[in-house]
Amino acid sequence: FNRPFRARGGSWTRSGCRGGIGGRKRREVPLGRVGPPVAVARLGQSASRGNSTRRRRRPAVGAMAAETKELDKPSLLDTIQKRFADEGGRESVTRLLYIGLIPKTSSQRAVCTYHEEFLKEIDADVSGLMILQADTFLNLIEAAPDAIMALLRHIAKQAEEERPCLETVRVLASSEDCPSRAFVSWSYRSVNLKAEMSLVLDEEDVVGTSYETYSKLVQLGQQLNDADLTHADISAALDNLRQRYADFIPSNERLKALTSVPGITTLEEYLDIFDAPIEVALDRELVWPPPPALEY
Repeated sequence: FNRPFRARGGSWTRSGCRGGIGGRKRREVPLGRVGPPVAVARLGQSASRGNSTRRRRRPAVGAMAAETKELDKPSLLDTIQKRFADEGGRESVTRLLYIGLIPKTSSQRAVCTYHEEFLKEIDADVSGLMILQADTFLNLIEAAPDAIMALLRHIAKQAEEERPCLETVRVLASSEDCPSRAFVSWSYRSVNLKAEMSLVLDEEDVVGTSYETYSKLVQLGQQLNDADLTHADISAALDNLRQRYADFIPSNERLKALTSVPGITTLEEYLDIFDAPIEVALDRELVWPPPPALEY
């Protein structure tokens, strides 16, 4: 059965006879040869010519310069840094408003002392306004992001004590990278506003209610700044909050109701979102056996 391959009509067959159709003699081709030498040479020449015609041309110098210029466009970080440099190194200020309850074991004086001592301890450039009422408080604070997060962490830690000086803290609003401060310095005042007897909160629009409270306090500070008052004049104006700016301040009953609305972010939730390390769990890590890897 070890007979040579024979060519017939462009295909290779194994045959033992010498004669073909019509009695013509077939030409034997040794085993392993792929066609006649002349045909192989022609195929090689045509393939060589084909490769030479498909050879990629080197781009022109102008095109390379255009691609380099495209890569040299400024990034978002470059744009932000340039804006800061043009504005004379504007500081990045975060403005945050949080509210809470004053427990019966504490007092307004204790809440003020707690904030005042901690802000002195971290030695940060802080501005804003804290307003205390019968059993609630609010604090609109403006500072660097690190200082505000340090304050919130400290408040959360003291809430775990046996007799905390403040409790049920809720974060109403937070705004980062504010262009300017609304207040010149941080101060606190105690007021006694008229009680709201028929208070109805729209629990489906907690975002609007929170922002309205935040916006009015920012407007209060901007009005004091726009009046171009001295520090003594601003302090005197804040001493008369009830007479001059009662429309900008939420009542004690409204603050108490806001601390019990489920849709408003608690302090623990805020820290878990913005301060805790990010942990991502993929779906394939939660099932067993693990799915097979994708083959590309």
